[in-house]
Amino acid sequence: MFLNQPINIEGILGKKTYRSTSYEKIKNTDQSSFKLEPEDNTEKDLIENQIKEKMRDIFGTDFDNQIKNINNFASYDGIDFQLIDFKGEDYLHQHISKRNFQLSLNEQLNIQMAKNYNFKLDNFQKRAILCMEHNQSVMIAAPTSAGKSAIAEYAIALAIRNHKKAIYTSPIKALSNQKFRDFKEEGFTDIGLMTGDVTINPTAQVLVMTTEILRNMLYDKSKVIEEIGWVIFDEIHYMKDKIRGVVWEETIILLPNIIRYVFLSATIPNSLEFASWIFLMKNEPMNVVFTEKRPVPITYSAFFPSISNLILKNIIDLNGKFDDYNWDQLLKVKKQNNFNF
Repeated sequence: MFLNQPINIEGILGKKTYRSTSYEKIKNTDQSSFKLEPEDNTEKDLIENQIKEKMRDIFGTDFDNQIKNINNFASYDGIDFQLIDFKGEDYLHQHISKRNFQLSLNEQLNIQMAKNYNFKLDNFQKRAILCMEHNQSVMIAAPTSAGKSAIAEYAIALAIRNHKKAIYTSPIKALSNQKFRDFKEEGFTDIGLMTGDVTINPTAQVLVMTTEILRNMLYDKSKVIEEIGWVIFDEIHYMKDKIRGVVWEETIILLPNIIRYVFLSATIPNSLEFASWIFLMKNEPMNVVFTEKRPVPITYSAFFPSISNLILKNIIDLNGKFDDYNWDQLLKVKKQNNFNF
């Protein structure tokens, strides 16, 4: 164990919003600012201050007492590591690894893909797949409907290519049932489902289950664990749940370090902080791929009563335009019917 004291998981996931603060600073700066040999002392001081700020975001102000010889490297709790940012056109990739780890990720997917898609991948998906092809775990922080499931499918395909099992976990039985059907339709034939209520083909190469089932398998020292190559944790932000969050904590801690992970969430506020905890615990490279791109735009609408039925009208349309008239009408309906929203 690299963490020599208990970790308050609620604190890890709920302490601060990394995305709305540091991300704005990072995406507007030149990523080449992290250099091994700064040109002068002024630049070196600037670099050190930037890195210290990043590390404080991850570990809190106590990090100031544990810094050693920072350039684009840092040390925490006796572990030397590096934090490297890559700014893409519409994504941010943050890589965490041991100090001497040589990172080499080409922008193009010049590889024999484990899975082919009948659509063009977005940039953040390509970046995540590159990390996975280099046998590195990845945390995907992207809006709903951005295409996180495509990355989960690639992890499954990688496991199959390497003759390993893939485990997909979710916090909800209904979601596990849905993903079981989705993966079958995607062409994964040797697939099983384990939710507690239903067990289908439990010896399959691809297993869809609730996270509690995987934890119980670890408790029971199931032989299945030895065959796992990749584990996908969907809706990983459930880890901050006061009652059930410990299930995710224990599962991640108990899984062997040789296993690789895909963490998916649309709402986790401090993905880098979470990824840093994974790295420090597993001592393996960890990546965060973050995007704000939303392929499926959000509209805000409301039902208005008419003589015979309800009529759906937009409050904010696909272009983000606010409809003042419909909003005023909605306020009148609210007042007439004395309801809250």
